[in-house]
Order: sequence, then structure tokens, then C-alpha cells
Amino acid sequence: TQCFGHTPYSYVYAGNFHHGLDIVDTADRTVRAIDDGVAYFYRGNSFGNNVRIFHSNGKMSLYLHLQ
Repeated sequence: TQCFGHTPYSYVYAGNFHHGLDIVDTADRTVRAIDDGVAYFYRGNSFGNNVRIFHSNGKMSLYLHLQ
């Protein structure tokens, strides 16, 4: 996982900056969205199973590598 900002793997991101915050949990937990929006589920691409939520303020939140 990586923190927000410059990381040892920053070279793979546009502008050499990681714009997210990676959170890991080994327990089987429910993931809750940070805000209301329209959710789309994607299966098995380079992010693994993931959910993308488009919020009314124009922002998007990503939930990646889900089981």
C-alpha cells in the first residue's frame, strides 16, 4: 500500500504523485461509501474487483482490490 503524495512508486503516476490513500484490512468487513452517489461495479480489471462512485459534487471515489 502507499500513502498520499510522493512514494517509492510515484514514477508510475501522472505527475509522479500518488493522489489516493491506500487502506488495508485483513478482516472481512463491509466497505462504506464516503458520500452518496451513483455506484458502478467493475470485475477483475487491473484494479481487481472495484466500485467507482460518482458523487453529485463532480468527484469520484474508488474502492479497489475488493474481494
